[in-house]
Amino acid sequence: MAMGLVCRAAVKRARLVAAVALAAALCMAEARAQTAMLLDASDPERIAQLMQSRGFQAEVARDGRGDPLIRSAAEGIGFVIQFFGCRENANCRSIQYAVSFRMGKPPTLEAINQFNQTRTLGEASLTEAGLPRLTYFMTLEGGVSEANFLYAFQLWRSVLRAFVEHIGFRA
Repeated sequence: MAMGLVCRAAVKRARLVAAVALAAALCMAEARAQTAMLLDASDPERIAQLMQSRGFQAEVARDGRGDPLIRSAAEGIGFVIQFFGCRENANCRSIQYAVSFRMGKPPTLEAINQFNQTRTLGEASLTEAGLPRLTYFMTLEGGVSEANFLYAFQLWRSVLRAFVEHIGFRA
């Protein structure tokens, strides 16, 4: 009788251990699946494919240092996505949308500063050649969901439209 109780207790413990182990394995698998679905700057091709899936052109290339970049366009304006925090031209951490505009009469520094004072997203500047430039930085360290990336891309497009209007650029 005592032996039967010991066996039943051992079986219950074994079932409990098995259930806990199964639950832990399922949690780890789910965490890995969620991590795999995250988008980060280490995979420029995946970022380009996501943009293409939404109807935007996106061509992966390399900059002068060998780091990845994506050439794209929105609102009829060509721009690049630069990759930063790269290790040996790969495994990058952040991106920056960037565009410069060639204009007959570029905006003044005061107009650029006015844009920056009225916006929380994007940074306007003048290049050394006096061309208006707009950038929008985004860290992807640790990964972001595709929905988050696409929302940030929508924000970039909104800032781009506002900047084009502010400086009076005509494509």
